[in-house]
Amino acid sequence: MILIILINIIKCLLLTIIVELIIAALLNVRNKGDILNIILVNIMTNPLLNGISIYLNYGYSSNVKNNFVIIYEIVNVFFEGFIYSKVLKKCKLNPYLLSFILNWISYLLSLLF
Repeated sequence: MILIILINIIKCLLLTIIVELIIAALLNVRNKGDILNIILVNIMTNPLLNGISIYLNYGYSSNVKNNFVIIYEIVNVFFEGFIYSKVLKKCKLNPYLLSFILNWISYLLSLLF
């Protein structure tokens, strides 16, 4: 069971990274260092979200899980925006706006799967 959970967390992480890198490229984020930082930020934040979401699937209502995910995503936008403001070098987009766009598009796409 733990192996299945870990596989799901890794799968979600990889899909999130792919989606966010595509969106970042469409937003003209092309610097290799900035791309690497987007990947690293997702490695820091995404597994926690998915791990807790999987845990909440067992024994909690979908409302609890949905509320948690929305609150986590809002906090995450500010957290990632702060990190982006410190580490992104070539991105001309406001780091908080970039974080908002990347997170909400990947969140909305996750609702489809």
